Amino acid sequence: MREGESDRPNSLSDLLLRLIDAGGDVVRAEINVVRHMALERLARAQRSLALLALGLLLALVALTVLAVGGVLALAPLVGPLPAAAILFIVLIAGAFAAVRAGQRGLAKLAKVDRDDVTDFMQRATEYAE
Repeated sequence: MREGESDRPNSLSDLLLRLIDAGGDVVRAEINVVRHMALERLARAQRSLALLALGLLLALVALTVLAVGGVLALAPLVGPLPAAAILFIVLIAGAFAAVRAGQRGLAKLAKVDRDDVTDFMQRATEYAE
């Protein structure tokens, strides 16, 4: 026993104060873990959202090209319609590929894998130390 310590165990109020203090530490640590998980998910979502935006932009461009091609097709010249159709097909294929890639990326984010949580908790513990 150290000097200054009595044989008497800690009082109930001392134990409750220590419990409340430890509980506050646990709550703060949990909030930090959730905050870091949210930031990590947001960082991973940025690429998928950018691909979705690109796909939507290409789809808009493809529709614009189709509209311009249709107007030009009314002209006596026959050439603009095949050119507009080819450009439309290429752009809509790119838009479809970008949207599908973005959807797959967001679908992966929606799934919570036990291994991902375990890995994240390990990294959070190492970070906290």
